Amino acid sequence: MGAEQTPPTILGQAKINKHIDKKPCEIKKDYYIPAVLPKWEIAIYFLVWSGHTLASFIIADNASQIYKNRFYHFLTNSSYVDDQLYDTSDTEWILFKEGMRDFLPSMIGHFLLFNFGHQFIPKVLMRWVQIGYWICMHIYLTNLTSVCFILVAAPCAALITSVFRHALPVWVLAVGFVLKANDIAPYVHYSTVIYYRQFNLYLYTAVQVINFCSYLAKNRHVRLVDALPRFIEYLFYPPYSVTLIVLYEDFDRQMTEREFRKREPIGQLAIRLIRLVFWFFFVEAFLHRIFVNAIFVSPSSVISRMGTYSISAVAFLAGQYFHVKYVLIFGLPAFFAYLDNMTPPGPPICISRVSKYAQMWRYFDRGLYEFLKIQVYLPLIGQKFSPWRKLGAMVVAFGFVLAWHGTSSKYLWWVLISATEIVVERVGAAIYSRQVFQ
Repeated sequence: MGAEQTPPTILGQAKINKHIDKKPCEIKKDYYIPAVLPKWEIAIYFLVWSGHTLASFIIADNASQIYKNRFYHFLTNSSYVDDQLYDTSDTEWILFKEGMRDFLPSMIGHFLLFNFGHQFIPKVLMRWVQIGYWICMHIYLTNLTSVCFILVAAPCAALITSVFRHALPVWVLAVGFVLKANDIAPYVHYSTVIYYRQFNLYLYTAVQVINFCSYLAKNRHVRLVDALPRFIEYLFYPPYSVTLIVLYEDFDRQMTEREFRKREPIGQLAIRLIRLVFWFFFVEAFLHRIFVNAIFVSPSSVISRMGTYSISAVAFLAGQYFHVKYVLIFGLPAFFAYLDNMTPPGPPICISRVSKYAQMWRYFDRGLYEFLKIQVYLPLIGQKFSPWRKLGAMVVAFGFVLAWHGTSSKYLWWVLISATEIVVERVGAAIYSRQVFQ
């Protein structure tokens, strides 16, 4: 078959050219060739999916109303609608929502200074004015003690790397700090929201320190005194200081290129904002009626009373709720990064589209995945792509994930099951790639 022919079952000549060599009748070794589905078949799949989703909402709503007396302690009166209950079982969402009251005004101030301050402030002073605002903003959102701790600990870690020109000492210190942050980090308990922010600030700063120190170790010609101002910017740039993980090299590149890069059209930014607002009120409406998260965190006796369809519907919507929640948690700082003409990590993939669990790790928390790939996985496998090196690197990567999220039994089982799933997928791909199976 020549390259000029048009096969009826392939997505156009442009698609098939990726899988056919220049020589006639010689197919490249790529077995994932997309085939065209008839429009009527796609329409049927869409209708089946829509019906399944609608049925899940109806069944989960029914289960929520039937069993709500068994988790009534998670429900409170709505602040929007009289005589309506609201699910407060997800502490992370409650803290995120409450924190927006002072987070949003602070971010708007950052946006105005970062994008328009140069019109009023001399360029030689602009960097330090920005850094001063960011530090004051973090003090306002957390407390002075936490920020001073970071201003002392982070440069000390960088100094250690600058002296030894190796990132291993800082890796040991940072992972130990992540594991024992609740015991050794200074906390000021003004409120639960402040504590939540302090905890996140410490954890994400630990990752930033690892990123910067790895950069110093790999670039021995870079002097710490020259890179220190950018390092401080990296630590306190508000959209990336918590929630979003960005490698130091990527941050440095984005800060350099943002002045020359073409900005997103206002219409595209408006669409991003409208999506965030829509999904925020969608989640709020969802928590007023469908209490799947409360069911999941309740004793197993609640789920054991449900039928198979109810359990399936609750599980499906709990996953969808988890996804939309992180669309907002990741999306809000990402939106301000887009306003700054930066390029933040993409949004989390919808879990309904995940066919392989490896996709969940790659495309849900994209920043964490890049960190694990660049700073953990690839350095450990080195130039030898042996199966045992890959397995060892994967174990270490998942070990860091466990340290990052916590070492309780629920996270341990989650990490073990995730790792097992990925191993099964890799074994299956290796078997399928053998010629005997083609």
